[in-house]
Amino acid sequence: MNLRRIARWSRLAITIGAEFEVTGDASHVVRRTSVYKVAARGRVWNPALAREVIEVMRSLGASPVANGNRRLFVGVRARGASEDEVAEVARACRHDPREQQR
Repeated sequence: MNLRRIARWSRLAITIGAEFEVTGDASHVVRRTSVYKVAARGRVWNPALAREVIEVMRSLGASPVANGNRRLFVGVRARGASEDEVAEVARACRHDPREQQR
């Protein structure tokens, strides 16, 4: 890895770490778009940035998964969120609305 990439990754990890906490607990989930919005502050969002965010989150211990049409990071929670808020986000993210249509 070159020095620019290392510096970019460390800035990205600090930016994401200010808003999200990687717990490793499978009951904690956040939508990837929430993390992308934080990472893209002041930058143009593009697929390359999304790949970097996924790589940084993996290195921090989060697991990117897909649940139906939702893309999630498992093992991550918003900093400062209460347990009730975390549980509500997990319930909303894990529910696939397409199942109701069947």
